[in-house]
Amino acid sequence: MAIDGGSKRTFWTDWWRKLFALIFALISFFLINGKIAQNRTIENVKVEFNITEKNVVTVLEENITAKIVVNTTLPLGSLKADSYRVVVNITPRREDHKYRIKVKVGPQNVRKGLLLPSAKSVTLSKESVELDPIIQKSVPIMVPITGMTRPGFTATTMLSPETVMVEGTTEKLKNLRFVTSEELALTPETMDFTCRLSLINIGDDIRLIGADSVEVVTKIVNDKELITRKYPDVPICIVNEYPQLYAVEKISAKSGVIEVRALKSILDTYTNSDVMLYINLDEAKGPGAFRARVYPSNLPPKNKAEIKYSPDYVDVVLFEVTKDIPSENDVVKDESKKTKDANGAKAEERK
Repeated sequence: MAIDGGSKRTFWTDWWRKLFALIFALISFFLINGKIAQNRTIENVKVEFNITEKNVVTVLEENITAKIVVNTTLPLGSLKADSYRVVVNITPRREDHKYRIKVKVGPQNVRKGLLLPSAKSVTLSKESVELDPIIQKSVPIMVPITGMTRPGFTATTMLSPETVMVEGTTEKLKNLRFVTSEELALTPETMDFTCRLSLINIGDDIRLIGADSVEVVTKIVNDKELITRKYPDVPICIVNEYPQLYAVEKISAKSGVIEVRALKSILDTYTNSDVMLYINLDEAKGPGAFRARVYPSNLPPKNKAEIKYSPDYVDVVLFEVTKDIPSENDVVKDESKKTKDANGAKAEERK
């Protein structure tokens, strides 16, 4: 049926008012029925780190969360943070000390529950994470002794093995000086004997590798067989596992004194040049002043000798290493450049 001219004019009369009314009606309909999709922000989403190379590093940051944005018709109250998680893949470098790396994530890193809306964007609470390498380290075994021998006699012990390998992060291992075994019990009636003692587990973060026990050979010796030897002017050395980080500017003492009481046959195997004292810069938390503990080294183990030394601590001032040491090629290039500059200057003078 044809539409006459009057009907057309009626249709187009105030058309913009009619269009506005139609749009308003549609918006009202969808709002009432909750069908208009909106951007919803979900905060405190759990972040998981996936290390692509196992047993290389661990992530020290444990309080990183994510904020994701989804486009959905669902009300915000129905979207729970624990229904989502953000998985961050990390390919570590093989470093020997802690370092930070920047992490980038996108919607593809978001995992969600079934039938939940997908993420449009994701933001982490921190842009970088700190990584701590997992390393192995050899440490001595210490056997604690309880009880006493009869007067005038001392117990000496020989251990097999004397050291054990441990594995953990640099942060956990840097202050680990020894691994302890079960106690060795002595009485006044104790004579020479051999036993095996279990090593005590250090914790979940540090793992023993290989040996889980130690064989202890105990001998009861007459105190008259023990002598005391004094080592004066023992140099205090500096142990720095990460020389690219810190260096010593000042130290309050450069030498100390060591006194050892043990069997003469044991002490005769040591000379003044063998024994040493040292400090470990790895114990410093940053540049500046810090009080460093002094440790003895290259001495009979504590199960074979009684060791006294001084000083116990020294005051150290550290500065941060910021410049790389030039390589031999860099020095050659620099000298070559200086020679060219000098020749150029002489040529200008002759002109």
